[in-house]
Amino acid sequence: MNVLVLGAGGAGISAVQAIRSVDKKIDINLVSKEKFMPYSLCGLPDFLSGKISMKVLNRLDSNFFTKNNINLIFGKEAIKVDPSRKIVHFKNNSTNDVKEMIEFDKLLIAIGSKPIVSSIPGLNKKQVYVVSNLENCKNIIKELRKATKIAVIGSGFVGIECAQALKQREKEVFVIETLDRILANIFDKEISSIAQEMLESLGINFILGNQVKEIIGNNVVEGLKLKDGKIDCDMVLLTVGVRPNIDIVRNTMIRVNQGIIVNEFMESNLKDIFAAGDVAESFDCNHGESGLKATWSNAVEQGHVAGLNIAGKRCKYPGFQSYNIIHIHDVPFLSMGNVTNLPQNCSELVLKGIDSIRKVFIQNDRILGMEFYGDMTNSGHLFSLINKGSDIKGYDKKILSNYFQYRWNENVTTKSMMK
Repeated sequence: MNVLVLGAGGAGISAVQAIRSVDKKIDINLVSKEKFMPYSLCGLPDFLSGKISMKVLNRLDSNFFTKNNINLIFGKEAIKVDPSRKIVHFKNNSTNDVKEMIEFDKLLIAIGSKPIVSSIPGLNKKQVYVVSNLENCKNIIKELRKATKIAVIGSGFVGIECAQALKQREKEVFVIETLDRILANIFDKEISSIAQEMLESLGINFILGNQVKEIIGNNVVEGLKLKDGKIDCDMVLLTVGVRPNIDIVRNTMIRVNQGIIVNEFMESNLKDIFAAGDVAESFDCNHGESGLKATWSNAVEQGHVAGLNIAGKRCKYPGFQSYNIIHIHDVPFLSMGNVTNLPQNCSELVLKGIDSIRKVFIQNDRILGMEFYGDMTNSGHLFSLINKGSDIKGYDKKILSNYFQYRWNENVTTKSMMK
């Protein structure tokens, strides 16, 4: 059997590892658009800050692919899947227009997501970068010696991590956000305001409730024209979100919505074609419907499940839970489950310390989500209750105690995590 895996990110690498854990003989072609050995996207901010090297960023030993008999192909971009002929077409790197192709018996599409790039005038100027991959980060580092004042557009997870990384390089940093607060998709107002205050204490500047209308300069960035006002800067980083990279399956029989629609086995609607990671639309445990979650942990788990099923070991993916953790000045900020789109009949338990807040959101005797800042006590235990959909009736007042323990063999019921 010939397995073709598109993408060497979290999902792709996890999948080939899972396949090899079951079958040592399946032929595997792993194709990466990038020209680097597989690396951790989560480590890019630390690489950008100079905290870690390329060696630390790399996920695998250099002999991993040889040792596991995996054919790794660098620098090839998939442009079209032909499901009926079981062929993937690739962009040809030569000057002619002949498309290269690879056949498959089973296919895993794990090519992730692509950055959302808004139509801001001036995006083509030098010193404007989209923070999306290692090559871009290497270019940013190379050009940082010329930059002193940097604007980060977007205050989500990636934007805040990049802002901290640049501040560690002793740059003046401005974060511009259209919403009235930072990390709005991860934390509630109280926790996000604490995060902002801590970041401001590090010297990071914020312009909230404003919008970039134009990048100013001739060929090189000189500043930003905003909806209200303007600022001077000599580098711009775009971190405004991502969307699934589904162009290669458009106008095929493979079903798509926001992403490639998959079942609990990470299979598409077509036999022998799977999808995992940011490109896959799978079951969202938080809202009880299909959805997207572009996080590293979900990509790794989905890739593992896909790999096992490709190798013939039937395994179900239970659905994804939101899980986000960010460190600000070495202080952890954590959110799990649903914390930003809560139903009206949801109750809230809060425990505040001198330098900590712990919140748990409950509906119908089940934990919907939680936010922790500073003190992470029992966070893992509570997340397992969210994942299992465990009935916590009679326990709710004790949940935030440092000594809380759930008796798994008593009055335990779980909700279905699949439709």
